[in-house]
Amino acid sequence: MIKRLVFDLDGTLWKTEESYLYAYHKLQNQFHLKPLTEDQILSVLGIELSDVRNIIFGGYENADELTMLALAYSIEYIKENPTMCSNHIFEIFEQLNNKYDLYILSGCPKAYLDTFLEISHLSKYIKKGYTIEDGKKEDILNELSSQGKVVYVGDSPKDYEVILDHQRVFFCYAKYGYFKANTYDYFIVGLEDLPSLMEEIELKEQMLLNQPYEIISYKDSNLTLIHKDNGLSYFGFLKIGNVVDFKEVLNKLKNRCSLVYGPFNGNTWYSYRIALDSFDFKLYPDCMGNEEILDAFIQSGFSLHATYSSTLAPIHERVWNRCKKAKVSEKIQYQVYHGKDCYNHLEELYFIASTAFQKADFYEPISFECFKNIYLKNIELVQPDILLIYEDGQPIAFNFCYEDLEKRFYVCKTTAILPEYQNKNILKLLIDKSYKMMVEKGYKEVLYHFQNDRTKVLDGIFKNGIIRQKKYGVLRYENK
Repeated sequence: MIKRLVFDLDGTLWKTEESYLYAYHKLQNQFHLKPLTEDQILSVLGIELSDVRNIIFGGYENADELTMLALAYSIEYIKENPTMCSNHIFEIFEQLNNKYDLYILSGCPKAYLDTFLEISHLSKYIKKGYTIEDGKKEDILNELSSQGKVVYVGDSPKDYEVILDHQRVFFCYAKYGYFKANTYDYFIVGLEDLPSLMEEIELKEQMLLNQPYEIISYKDSNLTLIHKDNGLSYFGFLKIGNVVDFKEVLNKLKNRCSLVYGPFNGNTWYSYRIALDSFDFKLYPDCMGNEEILDAFIQSGFSLHATYSSTLAPIHERVWNRCKKAKVSEKIQYQVYHGKDCYNHLEELYFIASTAFQKADFYEPISFECFKNIYLKNIELVQPDILLIYEDGQPIAFNFCYEDLEKRFYVCKTTAILPEYQNKNILKLLIDKSYKMMVEKGYKEVLYHFQNDRTKVLDGIFKNGIIRQKKYGVLRYENK
């Protein structure tokens, strides 16, 4: 899990352009320095003081004196104009401090950091601040990450380059800063975006169960590469800015592994597939992708390992009538739960799903706490129905269903049956009672969501006619 947040200073937590201009113009008047344009002065924003010296004052005999005076005048201006910090910075740090240890790591002198802490009033939230006087950034980051994963928030490509271990330190690019970076793990367009981004990262951490992973990125495209054993890897959590940039990401991915499958996000709700066409069904949940993205994978040497379908079909009356006649033991009972009442039965779903899917493609065990968080986060958007089947009071099978968000049809999202009960009669009971649930809600069409095309369970139902269908896939690449 993420233990620490580390922040760069200039451009990330405050903007100090005016102080640079003030300092140079004051020195210019005092020492009759040559005039520089604003762009020339601001070209040294956010860089180390030694580089400022060489770029701005390198041609003067008293370059060291001018550099230190420039720092002093810049601090003088900041103290007189303490409005340079990012918007709502105090509230943001107060929120983040509840979950993480917060640090500042900057190439600035200590006096500069002290001034920031003074005007921002953040001292009580900062566990420690590091400056150029404390050593190299890469050494400090390596030490900070030795006790847990770190997110380093900065605005420069150099902030990414100093990371030595990209499985323990992740670079969050502050796009609003002074520099342009093409490679980063995450990005924010404003500091206020950071708390919500950290929630996403924490959810990913839960789903990956502390498996080693790295993020491969180029501009606004990236993916997470999950390292398994014996050369096997998965990729997932795709972000595709545009196809050209994403091909650069795929090329980097291919150089990192010998056998890889994906997209794979590691749980039973989030999509671990990619859409194979551009048909917008407006489904929930859904997967990104289209023919152009699929072509990018194929052109990069990937092949389709498995395909899935989301299929909309009418109630098949003949099948339903056969299911109604299915005979089961008197020990078999069923119960239907609706809406918020479903939340009280997640442990039963977890038990059935974690047992029934053990031999499924890409099955990865997750803790109940993670399972609960995933389901609670997602079913808040829908009105769920759970059909649970019991034998002597013990849960043995379920259907997880809900109404389409636009009320167009009924959705059958997940069906699971314990292995020893996977016979036609239990399945028929699930079909019968699920049809009954949807009819009671006034629906005549059902969407069977994300069904593996290798299974033939629904073939009889689909013979009655398919209204619409969307295709998805899991991809494979082997570096031979």
